[in-house]
Amino acid sequence: MAMAKQQTELQKSLRTKMKVQEMSDFDVCVIGLGYIGLPTAAMFATHNLRVLGVDINPSIVDTVGEGKIHIVEPMLETAIKSAVQSQNLLVSTKPSPAKTFIIAVPTPFKSTTKEPDVKYVQAAITSLSDSLA
Repeated sequence: MAMAKQQTELQKSLRTKMKVQEMSDFDVCVIGLGYIGLPTAAMFATHNLRVLGVDINPSIVDTVGEGKIHIVEPMLETAIKSAVQSQNLLVSTKPSPAKTFIIAVPTPFKSTTKEPDVKYVQAAITSLSDSLA
């Protein structure tokens, strides 16, 4: 049973990678699929733009890739399902070339200094380096 699940996950991952390669130039690449990034990706994708949604969490990528959501947001699952079925929204753990990049990642405050902790923004920018070449 575990072997069958691993094969299914591998096949799903390969299909996603092949789709991403087929649509190598996206209109929009949204990095971070949380409360800001996921609705943003859905909005662009449901308006006929080719969107790549990126998140470092493979569980989120798998969930969204199935046309489901991992957050509570009224009517968002309908939009995500439509966007995924139309193939206007693809998801990945890595960015790909796009005309526009949107970074929608957390910027928590450091508890001691109350300054913003920009490590997630810096990581997102670093992840873009291959896509901008």
